[in-house]
Amino acid sequence: MADSGINAIEKALRSALNTAGLIALVPQARHWNMLVPPASTFPALVFSMQDNDATGRAFGQDAMAFEYLVKGITKGGTSGADAVETAGDIAQQIDLALHNTTMTPTGYTKAYKVQRQRWVRYTEYDEGRVPYVHCGAVYRVWVY
Repeated sequence: MADSGINAIEKALRSALNTAGLIALVPQARHWNMLVPPASTFPALVFSMQDNDATGRAFGQDAMAFEYLVKGITKGGTSGADAVETAGDIAQQIDLALHNTTMTPTGYTKAYKVQRQRWVRYTEYDEGRVPYVHCGAVYRVWVY
């Protein structure tokens, strides 16, 4: 699939993630493709393509599949407990917006069926031992 197809998927994802529930937790200005820029404010939402390994038949049609990691990232204080809970809330809203949905980006004729493949949750620490909690899922986007 040409780059324009990947761009269409990413436009569709960005649009699908523009829900009231998600915007209440993470303003749209903090929804990033691939990487949160340095010195950004948290929480943030990030989506990035992980794989495009499957082609074949899906939903009775020829299809290609792309996998995207979509996650919330929160920055914790000394305990990080609030960051864990907020990251989980963001992941739940992401799942409500994406899992088992069909997207058709404006200007494109292809449909995109989205299915959660697996949950993701981990914590990383910066040099000052401040925790960043990542919580979300890998979603398969079927293009047919």
